[in-house]
Amino acid sequence: MPIFRRTITLVLLLIPVVFVGLVVLKYAIDLPYWDDYIVQNHLISLKSDTGIFRKVGRLFDQHWEHRIVWTRIVFFLFYKLNGELNYYGLTLIGVSGLFLLLGLLFAVFRKSALPLHYFLPVPFWLITLQSHENLIWAMASIQNFYILLFALGAFYLLAYPSRQAYALALVLAAMACFTSGNGFLVFLIGTFLLVWQKLFRRALGWLVVGLGCLLAFFLTYNRVTFFPSPYLYGFGEWFKAFFVFVGAFVDTYPYTKPLSIGYENPVWLTILVGAGVVGFAVWHLVVLLLQNFPFSRRPQFSPIWFWPVFFAGSLLFLLATDAMTVYSRVGFGGAGYLLQGRYKVYSGLFFSITYLYALRLYSGKKALRYSWLVLFLTAAPLSLYADYQCLEGIINQRRKTVAAYLTWRLQTPEKDRNHFESVYHPTPFLDSYIRVLTTPPGDTAVRFDSLTEEPFFLNVIKTDAINPSLQRPEEGSYIVLVGADSNYVYAARPLRPYSLPDSGAKSGKNDYFSSAFQAQVSKELTRSGTYRLGVLVNRNDSLRFQMSPVVFQHTTPY
Repeated sequence: MPIFRRTITLVLLLIPVVFVGLVVLKYAIDLPYWDDYIVQNHLISLKSDTGIFRKVGRLFDQHWEHRIVWTRIVFFLFYKLNGELNYYGLTLIGVSGLFLLLGLLFAVFRKSALPLHYFLPVPFWLITLQSHENLIWAMASIQNFYILLFALGAFYLLAYPSRQAYALALVLAAMACFTSGNGFLVFLIGTFLLVWQKLFRRALGWLVVGLGCLLAFFLTYNRVTFFPSPYLYGFGEWFKAFFVFVGAFVDTYPYTKPLSIGYENPVWLTILVGAGVVGFAVWHLVVLLLQNFPFSRRPQFSPIWFWPVFFAGSLLFLLATDAMTVYSRVGFGGAGYLLQGRYKVYSGLFFSITYLYALRLYSGKKALRYSWLVLFLTAAPLSLYADYQCLEGIINQRRKTVAAYLTWRLQTPEKDRNHFESVYHPTPFLDSYIRVLTTPPGDTAVRFDSLTEEPFFLNVIKTDAINPSLQRPEEGSYIVLVGADSNYVYAARPLRPYSLPDSGAKSGKNDYFSSAFQAQVSKELTRSGTYRLGVLVNRNDSLRFQMSPVVFQHTTPY
């Protein structure tokens, strides 16, 4: 019986890991997307620099509000070892950070000495397709998953008394500082933890290294000023956004407004859940901090001090990151903007850290068994349902990557393309797309059901359309804007059946996608000008490019 129970537990633990891993292996693609182009161009310029000190210094160049030294190191080493960049491989490296983070949490859990099944909720919270924006985007996965691994890894090692652990924690803290904009928090929180433990000499060393890293980070820092101001919204919206960030796991949909089509995100539910989790965690954090720490010196490892250091450090980091993200991002769309897929890993991680500490606090209590069962029976089906819903996000992310690359190919002069491809050789399967797009279409047979303009998008809807399937994500329709000197390709978003109010437009085959699409043409990414709209259709690997009579007059940048 114990062997059978353990086997069932292992199978359940592996379900989210194997499923998300297989999805990434299937849908990741060897194409750059968005910031990948910037990082690759930086690598090319780095190659042309002379002198080792000049090259090392360039690694610290600012990228938006971050210093992405870790990401640039990964790109550089991949290029040196492989001879060229491969975005499929880079994506797998990035996603490995998520699985290593789960491994770190498992190492924390093992210190509780509880049976294995008590760990079951954690992978269902952490490993989900809710992170679809990060999962198949190389640069984003390398940055957004490894910052969490470095930060929590540093706090994990700070709980150990050895000099080797302290030195390695310093390295991880420095890597966190130069991986993402919230990484410097590790030095601030780490200093506090060391002083709290009365390890003043180590705290001084930590502070000195931290000040050096902060000086390197902010010395030539240029504040990003073109993001929307958070003061566009009142403090009440900030307050709601703070809890949305934590409770986002319970929102199973892949998108938030204006990309949510046919559904309303349960913002108030995320606020209530987030407030409950934050309240529980902060209460226990305050109780912990008010207690006198029992040791002034720590001659040997003891779980008595491991849990306070790891829990306090991790929770303070997540709370501070939450506050930073609210301030820097709430201006984009209010509290609901924090439901974007790139941030949802923080919600699952917050749940996991709080739960693991609760296991420590209530170990041996009779109610723990029933509480665990309720949490698992809630987390597992919610996670799997979110995976099913967020497959849409994975498909659309891959299609957006293809469309963005086609636009880049159409707009970039041959000399610049050859320069870009000196370190990266793109997959040739899109060459046929380029040939079709550069051949003038012979008819204007395409008709759209509706075109509507919003402040940032031109929405194009067609109900009788060719859409992709889960097995063939590149197939389906792409909107093409043909201008006098600029052409753009935008992936038409296949709509789910629940996104269509008219049941007659829904697929009669019970497919994942309906027969309708809605393309959201970004005004922000489109130059001012006059464009004819066309549709590029891929059906069973047969390409067809048709124009419509629609003319789009774009007069403002966005």
